[in-house]
Amino acid sequence: MEKPFTGGGVGGMIGAGPFDRGGHGRGRRALRAIAASRPRTAKAPARALRKVGGTDCTAAASRRSPEVGFLKGQGDLYKLKALGRHIVCELSGCQPSLLADIHGIAAMMIAAAKAAGATIMESAFHRFEPQGVSGTVILAESHLSIHTWPEKAYAAMDFYTCGDHTDPWAACDFAAATLRAKSVLATELRRGIEKSDGEFTHVLNSNQDARVLTA
Repeated sequence: MEKPFTGGGVGGMIGAGPFDRGGHGRGRRALRAIAASRPRTAKAPARALRKVGGTDCTAAASRRSPEVGFLKGQGDLYKLKALGRHIVCELSGCQPSLLADIHGIAAMMIAAAKAAGATIMESAFHRFEPQGVSGTVILAESHLSIHTWPEKAYAAMDFYTCGDHTDPWAACDFAAATLRAKSVLATELRRGIEKSDGEFTHVLNSNQDARVLTA
C-alpha cells in the first residue's frame, strides 16, 4: 500500500405575504402602491474583481452574492457572530499536470494557508494511481483540503478558517490562480452561529453563477 505524503508542521514543505388568488389585479395594484410609497435608497457600487497573480479571480466575486438561509428574525448575515467561515469551491478547467503533481499541490496548499493568515500545524497528502491527489492542511484555525481529478481538469477544495484574523477567500483566490482554473464556483457557509437556545447553526452565502477567469 502506498504511504501518504506528509508535509511538515509550521515552516514545513511548502417568506412572502399571502397571495390573493381571487383578485390578481387588485393585489398587484396594492403591491405597486406600497412599493411606490417606500423611500428609495441609492444602490451600492459594485466592487471590481480582485486581481490575483495577473488573473481576475472570481472567487472574490462570490462575496457579493445574495445570502440565503437566514435565521428568522436575526437580520443581516454579516451582523451574526460566527465561529468560522467555510468555503466550498469547485475549480474547473485547471491545468491537469498541476493537479497530478503531489509536491506542487502540497506547496500550493501550504502557501494558500499562509495567504489566508492561518497558522499551519501539520499536513498530509496522498497520490492515487493512475492519477489524482488528496490532501489536508491542519490549521490552528481549522483546515484546508483538496481532491483532484487531473483527467477532468477539476479540483474540489474546502477552505475553513476561524477567527477574525484569517481570510479563507485569500486562500481560495491563491489556489484558483496557482492551478490556473478557468472557472470558479464557490459557496460560503458561516458556521458556529449560536442561537438563543444554545444550539449552533450555520447560514449560507452562495454564488450560483460559474464565472470565467481571464488571464
